[in-house]
Amino acid sequence: FFTYTPLPESQLKTDIQAMARANGFDENRIFVSNTSERNKRLSAVVLGFGKSARITVSDNLLNQGTPREVKTAIALAMGHSVMNHALKGVLMFSVIIFAGFAFAHYGFLLLVSLFGDSWQVRGQDDPAGLPLFIALGTLFFLFASPLSNWISRHQDKQADIFALDTARQPDALATLVLKQSPYVKLEPGEIEEI
Repeated sequence: FFTYTPLPESQLKTDIQAMARANGFDENRIFVSNTSERNKRLSAVVLGFGKSARITVSDNLLNQGTPREVKTAIALAMGHSVMNHALKGVLMFSVIIFAGFAFAHYGFLLLVSLFGDSWQVRGQDDPAGLPLFIALGTLFFLFASPLSNWISRHQDKQADIFALDTARQPDALATLVLKQSPYVKLEPGEIEEI
């Protein structure tokens, strides 16, 4: 587990508190996590909902980022929180998962009714049908991946716009992305773009 300590008093904290206040967050719930003990990622996140929400910035970001990059990273996290992306994501991905299981279920029934005798699969309770169920699920999620990618990218784009409007640091957003490049693919391939 990470250790969370209050962000030390500084001009940066004052600026972050102003951003927090302007966007409905408790300005006294801003913490630093000891992320550097486990990884090198530069990150900020809003944890919790409503009154329990707290802004957390990694010590990596504080140590390696400029104050402008720190404010921008926090504004990105605030954007995801303000727009309820976690809840919306869970709901949208739940619908996709439900649709995937429905596709696999009805596809299984159809294929077993057509080919079950030759495949020696008697029904859904027959373990011999498990590979078919897995294949149908895999097929569905392969074709659903552009939709799930779109959901994620759409939310990220909304948070980017929010961060640009809140932190007003377009250059800092660009340099922050470049600093995150060791673990974020900056130029995805054609298939990944679908």
